[in-house]
Amino acid sequence: MSLNQPKNDYLNSLDPQQSSKSSQRSIEDLHGSTLQTYWFILRFSEKTITYTDVQEYMGFSSKSSAIYQLTKLCEIGILIKTSNGYEIVSKPKPRALQPFLLIKNYLIPKSFLYGIILLVFHLLLLVFFLKLDEPLVLVASLPNLIAIILFFLEAVVIWQGRPIRNLSK
Repeated sequence: MSLNQPKNDYLNSLDPQQSSKSSQRSIEDLHGSTLQTYWFILRFSEKTITYTDVQEYMGFSSKSSAIYQLTKLCEIGILIKTSNGYEIVSKPKPRALQPFLLIKNYLIPKSFLYGIILLVFHLLLLVFFLKLDEPLVLVASLPNLIAIILFFLEAVVIWQGRPIRNLSK
């Protein structure tokens, strides 16, 4: 502790909850190019990432833009800089990616998977336990069908509003 540093600042710097709260706030607020850079790093997290990889993937015209994005991710605590490039340290989930699941490097809306599960169970119920010729069965399965349709519609809305657009690269 330096002599001119206030005591409260020193104690706050030692508090791990305080530092993780400020870091967590930054993680939750990832958006734009930084979020897309984070997505790129998640997709290729098994290897060391260089600024030229990020520049090429993101289409930045200068290396300084790529270095800026990587530095922001280092400050948050997601990356560390090594002699070969940047390596991922942690894989937090930003607020913008909460409605999605990351499966084999693909973002899939959670509601789409919920709709698939509900559809499979509904079909199994109809095939194995119910007779389709009874009108009561069709009326009873109507709420389930409505829920399936709503899950799929919600998945479409979430997919159209996804924060990361260049998923095809």
